Amino acid sequence: MDTEIPDFEFIRSPGTIDREDSVESEFEEYMSEPEGDITLVQESFDGDAQQLSEDEESDFDDEDLNIELTNELVSDTNAHKTCYFVTKTDQSHRSQKKKIPFILPDQGFIEHEDQTKDRWNLYQSTVTTLQTSMDNILDSAYDSTITNVTNYVINTPDYDSSIFPLLPAGLILVGSNISDHTRLFANLRKRIESDTKTRGTLSVATAVISFTTLSNLKDVLKSIIWQLTNREQIDDDQSGITGRGDKRPGYDLDILLDWYNSQSTIRKLVVIIQDADGAVGSVLQDTIKMLYTYRNRLPLVLLFGVATSLLIFNTKIPKRTLRAMEVELFDVSIADGSLTRLLDEVILPDTINFAIGPALYKKCLSRYNSYAKNLETFTLPIRYSYMAYFFADPLSVFLKSLDSVKFSTEHATALRAIPSFRAFFSKQIATTTADNDFLKNLLEEPEHIIVFVNSCRAKFDEYMAGIKDALKLLEVLQTVLSTCTVKKTRIDMYPDALSGELGTSVFLRELLAQITNGASRATMTRLAEEIASHFDEDSHVRKLTARWDLSAPEYMKSIPLVYDSVRIYFSNTLTPYDKLTFHELFVLNDANIATIAFTPDYRKLIHTALMRPIDYLGVPSGETSTTSLSTQPLISTAYSLYKDSGALINIYDFWNAFHQAFAANSSANDIEGEGISVKQTLAWFYQTVNELKYLGFVRPTSTTRGSNALGVLQKLVWNAL
Repeated sequence: MDTEIPDFEFIRSPGTIDREDSVESEFEEYMSEPEGDITLVQESFDGDAQQLSEDEESDFDDEDLNIELTNELVSDTNAHKTCYFVTKTDQSHRSQKKKIPFILPDQGFIEHEDQTKDRWNLYQSTVTTLQTSMDNILDSAYDSTITNVTNYVINTPDYDSSIFPLLPAGLILVGSNISDHTRLFANLRKRIESDTKTRGTLSVATAVISFTTLSNLKDVLKSIIWQLTNREQIDDDQSGITGRGDKRPGYDLDILLDWYNSQSTIRKLVVIIQDADGAVGSVLQDTIKMLYTYRNRLPLVLLFGVATSLLIFNTKIPKRTLRAMEVELFDVSIADGSLTRLLDEVILPDTINFAIGPALYKKCLSRYNSYAKNLETFTLPIRYSYMAYFFADPLSVFLKSLDSVKFSTEHATALRAIPSFRAFFSKQIATTTADNDFLKNLLEEPEHIIVFVNSCRAKFDEYMAGIKDALKLLEVLQTVLSTCTVKKTRIDMYPDALSGELGTSVFLRELLAQITNGASRATMTRLAEEIASHFDEDSHVRKLTARWDLSAPEYMKSIPLVYDSVRIYFSNTLTPYDKLTFHELFVLNDANIATIAFTPDYRKLIHTALMRPIDYLGVPSGETSTTSLSTQPLISTAYSLYKDSGALINIYDFWNAFHQAFAANSSANDIEGEGISVKQTLAWFYQTVNELKYLGFVRPTSTTRGSNALGVLQKLVWNAL
C-alpha cells in the first residue's frame, strides 16, 4: 500500500468477529488523550484513500463518534473490504469543550468560551485548595488513636516458635462513621509501615481486608496472602506464588509461611479487618481459627474495626474463639480542636474567596451534632455547595482578581439584577446627597459596575477580617474574665456573628458587664497582654489597647474607656452580612441545596409523582391535563384508590374499584377496537399491587370472617397522604 499510515490507526481486517468491541476499545483508548481533534480517513485495500467530506465529518461528535463509527462499520455491507484510520488534527476546540463540563447558564445569559474557561479554572483552583486543607485536617483528626495502635503493634512481643501463644489482637471501636473508616485504616496502614522504618526496626507487612467484598474464607485468605506478600492476586485454578510448578491453591497459608521464611527484614505481619462486625455467617471466626493455627510459625497481629458495640461484637464470635486471642481495646476519638481548626483553615482562612453563610453553617453543625460527630459529615455539604455554586452561577467568576476577569454586557446586566444592588441603588436615590452621575454610570456603563464590584469585594474582605478578629477577641475575654459563667467557642458564635444576632445578644452584654463589675488591675493588665499576643500590631483590636492607661495609680478611671472601646468595636464589627452590597457573590447561604442533596424527602416526591404523573411525564400532544388522566400509569390509578382506603384493604374490593376505574375510561383505552378484557385488567391489577408492595405501601396479610379466610392488604403509609 503506497499511502502513508498515520501514527494512530485501527484496521478492519477480514475475519474479525468481535468487531464492535474492538473498535470501541481502541477508540476509547485514543479518546483518553487530551489534545487534538478527529479526522476520519477511509481507505480501501486497493490503495485508494479519500478524505471524508466536511459535511460527513461534521456528523461525528466527540462524544458520539465511537458509536456512530461502529454503527457505520456494522451496517456497511463492504466493511470486510475496508479499513478505517483515526488521526488527529491541530484543532483542539472540541477536546477543550470536554475539559469544561459546566452546564449551560440560564436562558438569556450568553457566556463566552473564555469566560466559561475562567470559571472552570477558578473552580479547579478553589476546590483544590479547599480539598487539601480538609484532607490535612481529616488525616490528623484521629492522630492520637493511630499513634496508640501503632505503638501497640510495634511493641507486641516477638513470637516464640517453641510455644503456642495467643493471637495478639487490637479491637478498634471506630463508631458508626462509615465514611471515615477507609481514611482511618489507610492512614493507620501508612503510619505502621512508616514508623517501623523511622525507628530503625525491621519492616512490617500489612493487609487491609473488608468483608463487603470478600464473602467466603477462601477469598479472605487469598486477599491476606497477596497483600502481605505484595504480589498479584491469583485465582483458584492458578499455581501458588512460590514459583512455577507450585500446585498449591492461592488460599493456602503455607504459601505465606514459605514467603516469610525467605524474608530477612519482616518482623511482623499485621492483618487489619476494617469491618469485623459486617462478616456474614462464620467467615470471621473461621478466619481467626485459620490464622490461630499458624500462631507459632508466623508473627501475626490482628486489628479489628468494630462499628457497633463491644457487646454486639461478642455475640458474633464464640467464646472459644475469643479465648484464642489476647485483646487490647482502642476507642477512636476525634482530636481536640479539630473542628476549630476546620473553622480557622477552611471557613475563616487568611485569604477568603467567599464565606459560608449562617444558614448553611448551622445545617452543617446540626448534622455534626445530631449524628455521631464526624468531620467528614460536616464538610460534605460545604463541598457540595462549592460545586453547585460554580457549576450553576456564571457570576462566580467574580471571586477571582477582577483585573483578569473577561466580563461582558451580560455579566453587567446580571449584576444589576442582584437584590442587594437594587436595594443599594434604591437607598442612594432616596438620599438628597446622591451622586447622580455615579448612579447613571452604574446603570449604563459595564466598566463602572465592574469597578464597583471590586470595591464591594474589598469591603467584604475587610468585613470578614473583622468577624475573625471579633470572634478571637470574644474568646480572649472569656479566658481572662474568670467570673464569666456561660462560655461559647468560635464554632458556636460564628453563625450569630454573621447574622448580626451576636452583636445584640444577652451573652455579649453580660460578658462586657464583667469589665465594669469590679475587674482588678491584674485582670485588665492580663487582658492587654493577651490581646498583644493574639493580634498583630496593625489590627484594630491591638490599636484599642493603645489608649488604655492601666499603669496609672487610679486605673479605675480607665475601666470606662476599656468598656466603651470594646463595646463600640463589637457594635461596628458584628453587623449582618446581608447589609453588604453584592453579598450574594461572596456568601454561600443556601442550605436547601445541601438539604435536598443529603437529606431528600423521598416520600413527598413519590407522592407527587404518583398523584400527578403528568408533572414528570408531560401531557401527550393533542390532550389536556384532564383527558390525559385516562392514560396515566397504572400505579397512579391504584395509588389514588389506596390513598382513600382504610387501614385494611380487602383485595377483592380493591380489584373491583380498580376494574371500574378502567371500565369508565374503556373508550379511551380500546385495544384494536374491542375494549379492554377482564383478564388484561386483572394482569395489570396484579402488577400494580406488586409495585405498591415493592414501594413499601402495602403488606399482604389475611383475616377471617366466620369460617372463611379473606385476602387483605395492610396499609403501611399514612403521613403525607
